[in-house]
Amino acid sequence: MIIVIADDITGAAEIAGIAHRYGLRVLLSIDEICQGTGSKEVYDVMVIATDSRSYSSEQAAEITSKAARSVCSAIEGIGTEHILFRKTDSALRGNVMEELQVLTDVTIYETVVYMPANPSKGRIIRNGVYLIDNTPISETPFSYDPEFPALTSSVSERFPGLYCPDAVCKDDIDEIVTEVLSSQRKALLAGAADLFCSLVEKVFSLSPVAGEEFSGIPKNSHTLLVCGSTQSKNLSLGLLTEPMPMDVFYGQAEPRMWTERIKSRYLLEKDKKNNERRGTILTIGNKEVRKGKEAAIYLRNAMAKVCCGLLSASLPDELVIEGGATAYAILQHMPWQSFLITDEVSPGVVRMKIEHENLHITLKPGSYDWGELWK
Repeated sequence: MIIVIADDITGAAEIAGIAHRYGLRVLLSIDEICQGTGSKEVYDVMVIATDSRSYSSEQAAEITSKAARSVCSAIEGIGTEHILFRKTDSALRGNVMEELQVLTDVTIYETVVYMPANPSKGRIIRNGVYLIDNTPISETPFSYDPEFPALTSSVSERFPGLYCPDAVCKDDIDEIVTEVLSSQRKALLAGAADLFCSLVEKVFSLSPVAGEEFSGIPKNSHTLLVCGSTQSKNLSLGLLTEPMPMDVFYGQAEPRMWTERIKSRYLLEKDKKNNERRGTILTIGNKEVRKGKEAAIYLRNAMAKVCCGLLSASLPDELVIEGGATAYAILQHMPWQSFLITDEVSPGVVRMKIEHENLHITLKPGSYDWGELWK
């Protein structure tokens, strides 16, 4: 079995979707492995989603330590019979070194092989330089990232002392995985989606399964769509759209006031009996961008509180969340701990089902396309 600890929820969902693509039995959990899910016979891959990327390096290390300790407590043989994989961002963002250090402290892994390159998406490492579509990452918009700016394209300068080999194609990554798995020294593999694909292929001797094509969310389903990303774009779905009121946007009114204002319309949308799309879209709306981390945290938490208020009033058939930080805030505050993957709509866009509930949840990073979700 492969156990994955991801530093954000959309990355976790991406990995879970890949496992599903290979025909593996996969479970996604929030923050730590749920009690009673440690059976080796039930799942091939277990993914833990954290939100450590949103925190300081000290807090992130503690979050990752807690997740790793839950794995070691629930499942015997981590690092021997079972493999631990660390999912990180392919654009080098996150508290990479601090969290990798705590993983080697908590587990039996002695060293780390860090491979953030994703050759399938034009992200490679050549001669120690990280390139995106042949442009050094420090010359791309990632150099302006508010939390983890790419001020250098040299991986060794960005992460001194961390072993990160070159990788310009899939064969390079396959070779790295083979070397790690055959080595007597316990090395933790950490990196992006292409590295995980190679690991799955080597461990399970599998190729991607040509599963049934996703036919889109049923049009007669009641859908709650939460557009919590700053990169969200308007969608023409014929659904009731509820933009965030200005007083809530600027913190002059509590988010629950917005919930109360729209709850009756949300419930009426659910009660409609027709063959057309029905549901509600929560969106920030066309407002000026509030800059700074505090504003970003406030807006995603406000959106999450309103969404959770509506979910408490009545569950939809489909909950669709755009934006990783918003998705984590919502799921963390609902009484759901584990999710079964039902569809990889497109790479990174994953649909899953809550156990014991007739509800599907789809997660989508803000910068990704919707794929065939809205056929």
